Amino acid sequence: MTRNEAIERNLQILDRQTQQLEQLLQTPQAQLWQKPSPKAWSAMECLEHLNLAGQYYQKEIREALATAVLHQEDQQLRSGRIGKMMAQSMRPNKAGQRRYKVKTFAATTPLKAAPERYHTILADYRTLQSEWRELLDAARTADWNQIKIRSLAGNILRLYLGDVFHFLLAHQERHLLQAEEALQAGLVEA
Repeated sequence: MTRNEAIERNLQILDRQTQQLEQLLQTPQAQLWQKPSPKAWSAMECLEHLNLAGQYYQKEIREALATAVLHQEDQQLRSGRIGKMMAQSMRPNKAGQRRYKVKTFAATTPLKAAPERYHTILADYRTLQSEWRELLDAARTADWNQIKIRSLAGNILRLYLGDVFHFLLAHQERHLLQAEEALQAGLVEA
């Protein structure tokens, strides 16, 4: 895949995820905070987790782009084995279900449910989506094959920029699905 193809694909995914969010928000606020089980996240907690993870990676990407080597021509993207694996592990399976549970880093664990944070979480999520678009646009002339982004695991795991975008959008897809599942579980119990 080329850089331009990846950018266009990522923008389409962001459009689809924005529509998913708007559909979720048709649900009464109280239901968005309902947990399907005591240890599971509510829909709002899923969004808060995406905010926390996204803010970390956006900072890392912004810093990397500030010093990036320019590459005006489109380029074939490199992808690492671990980056591909991480993105694939986030994507729902063919049946549209999450593949398996994944342990969350403490830095991205949502705070305790607090309905008074509803508007803040939504505003942060919308800002996050807008900033993904800005970062993709800013990355149009960067050499993605020269940029490695530090993961939440630290310097031990650095991923190509293309893999990071792929992983993060798959991560969003996973947790938007989880949010929908939380709402469905709440509807079944009601």
